Amino acid sequence: MKTLLVIILLVLTACSPIPTTKPGEHSILADSNCTLPCWHGITPGSTTKQELLQVLSGLPLVNQDSITVTRSVNEAFDEYVEFTMGEGPVYLKQDQGAPLKQDYVWSGTAALRNDRVLEIDLRGDLGLTFGGLVDRFGEPTYLIPSPTPGLHIWVEALDPSKGLDFGYRADDEDSEITPGTPITGILLFDPASYQELTAHQTFLYQAHGPRQIEAQLWKGYGKIRMYWPAE
Repeated sequence: MKTLLVIILLVLTACSPIPTTKPGEHSILADSNCTLPCWHGITPGSTTKQELLQVLSGLPLVNQDSITVTRSVNEAFDEYVEFTMGEGPVYLKQDQGAPLKQDYVWSGTAALRNDRVLEIDLRGDLGLTFGGLVDRFGEPTYLIPSPTPGLHIWVEALDPSKGLDFGYRADDEDSEITPGTPITGILLFDPASYQELTAHQTFLYQAHGPRQIEAQLWKGYGKIRMYWPAE
């Protein structure tokens, strides 16, 4: 009887879904096996709005009542499809003021134009590290630091050929970029639209033009001041 009980418990444990109530314990990319810049079958540059909504409605990690469609104020896009994932509460650090409380772990925004997804922007406690992304997708082409309103620095790693942009907020230019540095934002975009998206400043944080980006080639791990300032 005891042996049977142990077997039942093992089966139940093996079949239990990975909880999303504890941020950072499960990567937002863990169950997505398609090739960049695809995420769960959503591919910037080819996935239609209807296909996007169908995928989101079938993803267990997406909070279904959070899916909303809004018009875009950026001329690069026509619409945004926004959604949240996982269960909170999660307290977010702000550059200014007290931490914000939210009832989800991750948030997502898909930007569309002409009925096609061009970008997927994922934010939150993503369960990702700088080194983990490098190991999985290779080293970035560029590393761009940008000051934030709260006098911190947004560190952005960009690979135009793969449609990959990811980053995090650092305290200052003496902070170290390490393989274990947690990533709080990842953006997947259509590589064929890179020049246009850059012109419209639609990436995670940067407000630089192509020349400024190209001046910030990836040099490896180390202090952010290696890349500072972004001219």
